Amino acid sequence: MKILGICWNHDSHAAIISNGKLIVSIGEERLSRIKNHYGFPYMAISKCLEIAKLKSNEIDLIAISNKFPASSYLNDIWFNSKTQYDVSNNFPFKIKFKYLKHKFESIFLKIRGYNPDKKYQEKCLKKAFAKLGLNCSYKYYDHHECHAASAYFSSPFDDAYVCVMDQYGDDKCVSLWEGSKNNLKKKKSYSDIMSPGAFYTEITNFLGFKRYRHEGKVLGLAAYGNPNKLKSKLKVLLSFDPRNELFSKIRPLKLKGLDLIIFIFKKLFSKKILFKTTESYKKYFEKIFKNQSKEDIAAGGQATLEEFALDFISYFLGQDSKSNICLAGGTFANVKLNQKILESKGINDMYVFPNMGDGGLAVGAAQLAYFRNSKNKSKRQIPESMYLGNEINTNQIENKLIDLKLNYEYRLDMPKIVAKQISEGKIIGLVQGKMEFGPRALCNRSIIASPIDERINQKLNARLNRTEFMPFAPVIRYENAKKIFPELSSYLAAKYMTVTSNVDNKIAKSIPAVVHVDGTARPQIIKKEENKIMYRILEEYEKITGILALINTSFNAHEEPIVCSIDDALRAYLDNRIDVLIIDNYIISK
Repeated sequence: MKILGICWNHDSHAAIISNGKLIVSIGEERLSRIKNHYGFPYMAISKCLEIAKLKSNEIDLIAISNKFPASSYLNDIWFNSKTQYDVSNNFPFKIKFKYLKHKFESIFLKIRGYNPDKKYQEKCLKKAFAKLGLNCSYKYYDHHECHAASAYFSSPFDDAYVCVMDQYGDDKCVSLWEGSKNNLKKKKSYSDIMSPGAFYTEITNFLGFKRYRHEGKVLGLAAYGNPNKLKSKLKVLLSFDPRNELFSKIRPLKLKGLDLIIFIFKKLFSKKILFKTTESYKKYFEKIFKNQSKEDIAAGGQATLEEFALDFISYFLGQDSKSNICLAGGTFANVKLNQKILESKGINDMYVFPNMGDGGLAVGAAQLAYFRNSKNKSKRQIPESMYLGNEINTNQIENKLIDLKLNYEYRLDMPKIVAKQISEGKIIGLVQGKMEFGPRALCNRSIIASPIDERINQKLNARLNRTEFMPFAPVIRYENAKKIFPELSSYLAAKYMTVTSNVDNKIAKSIPAVVHVDGTARPQIIKKEENKIMYRILEEYEKITGILALINTSFNAHEEPIVCSIDDALRAYLDNRIDVLIIDNYIISK
């Protein structure tokens, strides 16, 4: 049975499962080169079919990762393959006009008992599928259950609790599931009013960063502030009480009369995204954040989120037994939060789905469809790796390099040469094999460099046009993990850069470029069989320098997706983002 999973919204993705095995998944952004591509994954679906060597008519079922239909005006945006908008902070007026047009249509049509949103979405879907040559049946699956499925069915655990936290999805923001014998059972879910995801996103927005994109900057900034200064005031907006179905003591604004008219006009004619929840947060933030530093605001927000999540998980899991837990949903992109969960008393081991945000929903929908519709579902096929994208076509390389008149060598001893270049201070762009799935580069589309000089953070960020408050992440060999992270209890959680851990004090001094001010780092721990080339580079670098780690940061400039093709990598090299470019065994340098 061959199942195509799709997600279309602010992180559009496609995935294919064949007879229970996840064989490919790719984000539309990697192909369109538009960060967090907002729309239907036309190119991603085509590329997935190409990589899987399947024709459109060989797909048996399409799994869609949302049950509730979106507003018609959103479908107008999502299914438009020619136009793209950055909606992380504002909507152009063209979209506002569509919103107004569809609102008027909805009012009159719903009076007649007709749901225009659902009908219009069906029409858009059928047109998109026809354009791609897809002519099979399709089913809708709950947003939060898709998140839960992505984490549970990709984990090695037979029995585990699954926690999902995000901003919202199918009217939920937090849900808890029990996974056992390849079945998911919902234990509890909560309304998306004033959610933990919205709380953190609105702090991101208040601090001047972009929603849905720069929450990681708030996490990095938090380490520089006082977490206790604002936490008591922020708990009014986010705290867990098992007797209360809502997490916030403040509710979205209740607007009437003139206030409502003013809000509607602001919503229509301001480019900013305005929701009643957004305005409620803003009003409270303006009151409590007056004359407070950005660092203290970020620290207070981070501490409040951590306390909320720990209270929630400990209540449902209990403190006496040791349980395995799987995590998914955009909130769990917060690696410091994940560290606190892993270190809490009731946790035995933890798996965070590597593409924890909405980009992972395509996989979760396909997995749900398989386990709901397949007759042979007793044995789960755990993904062997997260290298699920397109592979570099080595046949194209030499002609491109000759056309661009670039200096290059083809060397079978490439790892040894690269290790030496890194020891000499060179910054390397590494492109090999299949592209990574998810937001973290895992050394197939990475920039690697020496971690011994903390000044490299400023130098490399300047070349990449990035503004970051966290250091780069370290990549290390499995055999060295306990030396660097003596308190890290889970290789599984660190395999895909989904958790931070405290760094050994002595070793921290030798790798300052990858250690944050709070003494933690976010590692990628690799075994030899998982990435032989990167493993060998680490081995050779250790022989030369005695240093156990290298910098691993995603191979892309600021606000760009991770490089996908040879052309993307060459463009970055020619733009002076890196000193040396490695494509397969080709070494390109000036």
